[in-house]
Amino acid sequence: MRSTDQLFGSVTRSLMSKAISDDMLHHILSPQPKEIDMDYERIPKITHADITDHIFSELKRILNIDYTDQHNNDRHQEYNYFRKLYYYYCSKHTDLSHERIAGRFKKDRTTILYHLRETEVIIKYDPDFKRLFDKVECEILI
Repeated sequence: MRSTDQLFGSVTRSLMSKAISDDMLHHILSPQPKEIDMDYERIPKITHADITDHIFSELKRILNIDYTDQHNNDRHQEYNYFRKLYYYYCSKHTDLSHERIAGRFKKDRTTILYHLRETEVIIKYDPDFKRLFDKVECEILI
């Protein structure tokens, strides 16, 4: 009886292997499925302007600041921190030149370089700014 079971098992495995082999051969020889046509026109193109606008609006939301062009030269701490964070996140998440990033506030590239260096120092030594930075880091949706 044992030899009959072994023979039956061997035949069954052989037939299954043949079926699998035939299926694989059929798959290899059959024409490949057509590529999926993507309608790339319908996919929105995200530009650097979209990203910087998004960063600007997210910072306004998180910091609860109504920042307008009239605040570009405002030296109040909340607006200064806003600009520093904007420069930091735009530099981090885009490959825009410093001149283009600073252009939103009608500043030049040296201003953004100064703010980027200063941001790193302030994060180390100012616990209030560090808390603000951490809050933005956790909440910003980029």
